[in-house]
Amino acid sequence: MLKIVIADDEEFIRRGYLSLKWEELGIEVAGAAKNGIEVLELLQEQPVDILLTDIRMPGMTGIELSKKALKLQPELIIILLTGYGEFSYAQEAVRLGIFDYILKPSTPKEIFACINRAKEQIKKKEGQQKEMELIQRELSNFAALEQANQVLSTKPEVAPEEEEMLIQMIIRYLGEHYAENVTLASLAEVTHFHTGYLSRYIKQKTGQNFLSILTGIRISHAAKLLLETDLKNYEVAERVGIADERYFGQVFKKTYGVTPSQYRKAKRKE
Repeated sequence: MLKIVIADDEEFIRRGYLSLKWEELGIEVAGAAKNGIEVLELLQEQPVDILLTDIRMPGMTGIELSKKALKLQPELIIILLTGYGEFSYAQEAVRLGIFDYILKPSTPKEIFACINRAKEQIKKKEGQQKEMELIQRELSNFAALEQANQVLSTKPEVAPEEEEMLIQMIIRYLGEHYAENVTLASLAEVTHFHTGYLSRYIKQKTGQNFLSILTGIRISHAAKLLLETDLKNYEVAERVGIADERYFGQVFKKTYGVTPSQYRKAKRKE
């Protein structure tokens, strides 16, 4: 059962949240706090999945609390409770990695809907972690640790059928982790092959270099986000792992022949 911590400095509001039927969502209330310090103490005592906190509390704001909470438990899902006057502040918080925000006053239905989205996010991350572990186990079959330390000119002894499986797993890995800071070096750590060998191997098998494949996957996902969301161009770029909006625009235009904005406008007209 997932665990949640609830934080609000107003006791009657805090009691209201505690009275909700969390068990119907498969949620256990791990604790309630009236300020950020109490929240951090709770997080130090036990693992928690979700933090539902007011954005404005005495001594420590919800934003400050969120930053400290994420240092303690990096996978923590944080949902901010905010008033209309703090709406833009909450939106900025989401850009910093906070999961979502709920405008106050809110109904149990609105809160539970957001919690359900958080549960889906947790489920997705768990699935990705299992997938990552599976890929690492599979890839480890292709090379021993000593092969990773061989010189660039040395090719590991890998059977032809295993080579075919390896390229499939590499593409699969990039498709799962394109939004992260994936590099040839990090791929080498996962596969236990030397970067030099991987670079030549990928080029030989696909006709493209590592960066071209990764960028192609990112731009493909970016095109989908442009059609399915109203995210700004820089937000789309960040979502697919490209930090530089200008570079993102250049690569996108090179791929599709138009800018991201032109692509979205044209496709939506269609």
